[in-house]
Amino acid sequence: MAIAQLTWSESDPEGGSSTIAIYPSGYVQASGHPSCCGYKPRMTTGWYRVTKMDALQQLFDDAASILERDKHVRPPERERGHWGMETETTALVDGRNVPLAMFFETEELGLAAIAAKPADLDTPKVAAHLPASSHVRGVLFERNVQEVPRLSRAQVELVLKQLRARVARNRDQSLLDFIGELLAKIDPSCVDMLPPLIDEPRFVPVDVVIAALGAHGPAARAHAGLVHANARKSDATLIAASVALARIGGDDAEKWLQAELIPALGGAPKEPNLDLFYRVRFAEALVSIERPAATQLLTTRVYPDLERRLDAAMKKQPPSLGDASELFRVLRARLPETFLARDLPRALERALAQTDVGARQLALRAMYEFYKPGRCAPELERVLGAVTDPAVRPNADEVRSRLCTTH
Repeated sequence: MAIAQLTWSESDPEGGSSTIAIYPSGYVQASGHPSCCGYKPRMTTGWYRVTKMDALQQLFDDAASILERDKHVRPPERERGHWGMETETTALVDGRNVPLAMFFETEELGLAAIAAKPADLDTPKVAAHLPASSHVRGVLFERNVQEVPRLSRAQVELVLKQLRARVARNRDQSLLDFIGELLAKIDPSCVDMLPPLIDEPRFVPVDVVIAALGAHGPAARAHAGLVHANARKSDATLIAASVALARIGGDDAEKWLQAELIPALGGAPKEPNLDLFYRVRFAEALVSIERPAATQLLTTRVYPDLERRLDAAMKKQPPSLGDASELFRVLRARLPETFLARDLPRALERALAQTDVGARQLALRAMYEFYKPGRCAPELERVLGAVTDPAVRPNADEVRSRLCTTH
């Protein structure tokens, strides 16, 4: 794919602007001017020479990959940010500026200022490349995880190299989730490529690498010690390591589970600000482990504790339906029928008595966590139908139409 130029531009509603053009010849042109009210261009106007050509090559390869991935979808629109700022990235392809869903950092190019426009500006030193393998293209462009097991070792390395560059530019959660799926599905012969990623937390979170090792089961048994060594770094790694070692199996894994990790899942999380979030996920991990010691811990300590927390959340004034929905994740099968039929609708009724509109809207949205479409209780329908405040009535009507079978 022949990309003649990559351009990033930004405009300020008060008249300021900034434009950065990157050329495959290894040069960058920056221009722009400040606004009346404090906006400053991202770079000083002038010409720059790229000193890190490998980074430039990667930048153009990534741009080509994104263009290929997005050519069958709606092109990205010019982005409007805070205070009316507008930004846009484009690629010049065959004489046409094509919108590009990409953000780049010029710092990684190692720019050095030069005095004037270079004479060899139009002489390319890099060219955008697309992977030859249809399997690699399917993984990178379509995020098709079904293609992952077909990748050779060299292709896995190529995919990881491309993904490192993407994460460095845009660490969004959907991309990280995809990387986790990818690592879990690589061919078992490539499992030894996962442990080094433990030392790259800016690329892949440690708990994601551990979970991927666990997904490979006994094939990852040689790395069980590494999983155990990283288990207590955080609440997330404790969960991932416990589930992973249960899947990996072996004498050492069982010893660590029984003596250390299962008891830890019955304790308090390390992160007090996410205490309830992780208590619920500790319980889910114990269920997933499927060991007698885990079941006993759930029955004697974890479930009773969570049930007390659910009762307290429901009795608060106003009820904490957000906390209740988290707890409901693991307590659903243990709760009496009256919880959904009577207790929860009445708690919602009390929550809707609040004066804060945002809090009432959140309470209504929480209902989606409790009820399946078409399975709403008559008492819930009564509560929703009684909402008259125009500020939240549309929210109540939406919940009612999606969850209730009668109107």
